[in-house]
Amino acid sequence: MNGRPGSPPPRGVVLDTDGVLLASATVHAAAWKAAFDACLAEWTPGERSGKPFDADVEYRRFVDGRSRYDGAGAFLTARGIRLPPGARDDPPGCDTVRAVAALKEQAFQDALRRNPVVPFEDAGRALTALRSLGVPCAAVSASRHARALLTTAGLDRLLTVVVDGEDIARLGLAGKPDPALFLHAAGLLGTRPEDGAVVEDALAGVSAARAGRFGLVVGLDLLDELPPARRAELRERLLLDDGELDRWDEVSRRLHVPFHQGVVSQFEGYGELAELDWEAYRARYGDIRRLDRILEAEGDTVNRYQASKQADTLMLGHLFRPEELSGLFTRLGYRLDDETWRATVSHHLRRTSHGSTLSSLVHGWVLTRQKGPDAWRYCEEALVADVADVQGGTTGEGIHLGAMAGTVDLVERGITGLEAGPDGLRVAPVALRELPRFAFTLCCGGHRGVRLRMLPGRLGIRVPASSRGPLAVVLPGGRRATVASGEERWFRL
Repeated sequence: MNGRPGSPPPRGVVLDTDGVLLASATVHAAAWKAAFDACLAEWTPGERSGKPFDADVEYRRFVDGRSRYDGAGAFLTARGIRLPPGARDDPPGCDTVRAVAALKEQAFQDALRRNPVVPFEDAGRALTALRSLGVPCAAVSASRHARALLTTAGLDRLLTVVVDGEDIARLGLAGKPDPALFLHAAGLLGTRPEDGAVVEDALAGVSAARAGRFGLVVGLDLLDELPPARRAELRERLLLDDGELDRWDEVSRRLHVPFHQGVVSQFEGYGELAELDWEAYRARYGDIRRLDRILEAEGDTVNRYQASKQADTLMLGHLFRPEELSGLFTRLGYRLDDETWRATVSHHLRRTSHGSTLSSLVHGWVLTRQKGPDAWRYCEEALVADVADVQGGTTGEGIHLGAMAGTVDLVERGITGLEAGPDGLRVAPVALRELPRFAFTLCCGGHRGVRLRMLPGRLGIRVPASSRGPLAVVLPGGRRATVASGEERWFRL
């Protein structure tokens, strides 16, 4: 299920409520503006941080798709305003985060009494069409009113599942951009994420759906996330008419990737080049990092051979995790499973002279992700290049500084499998005998000075005390945990 014309329909669809099924986003935005503007006037009269709430840009950026409490907290943090969290029964006001959220709720209820929310014209038709295809649909929302609003709009009878703010609170589900809400709804539909689709109109929701690894993610009108002036400028500069995005989407699915002998090629025709007797050249010259110069001295050229000083194809394994790379190739219509990628790495590794210090770094990254035994050897080669002039005269020019920074990155992100994303801090360590234990600090999710300690079979995470919420962590095997501010937790790997 990939969303292409002619492909089978998804086995389940999860749709956001506000802004996708119901024309309620503008009502929510107006309610937030009424609440924030009233409090901003009280908190920061005359200050820049007290400028009125932007019901277009700031609504989409900070509160759209989030619970009232999370949305209020995100906006206040962005403005540099600190308030105590407050209690769940705080009355509407401006003294705590929950009081501000309650003030928004009050404004929203007042707006509903004046103007009931209506569904979008095509919402009912779309749900009916999916129902006729046997595709079950779920509606999700961080709002506690979603279920009642869907019933009033007459859409509830077309839905198999509704998950709203009441369910989120009862089940303790994390809000967007965490994928928990979408994954829960898909589970109730009996649909695996990879077989399902998500339809969203907010960046936080799209990020959540991507983090949940759904097979198809549809983002509605996300170009409108930009401020009007920037949006118009971008359209003008790119000559972006209504059909342009569709054309580029088609191009992005039809790029050609050359293969030979069952592996990804360096370029078209690479597999037709001659093979080099690598063992003979190593026996004759020893160090063949600069194979290009050796062949030129013999009156030959490296361009005749399947040989590289750095295998650019393997940069793919440096830039993308294996599952990301497989997804990109699938989008292009190619199969790149683990066996094919390992064969590609092995093929080009045997045909690389490592004439670039970056080559050692890249191969160290790729083999680390594959848990290859030579991973640390290549990292050491990159480090040695900085203290020993392995290429004759270029070290003093600082030409290897990029590779040196990369070796630090290899330890901090490669060996730890570290990745900060919308679902939290992902950690998937690779055990290397040569580096059994180490520690470093990083910034993540607004937290500064988060300390990670790697020990054999164990991972420690310490989050400094602050007013921010807990740090979400995704451990190997998809295990999820949180580390609160001021807390240190240890996990078995």
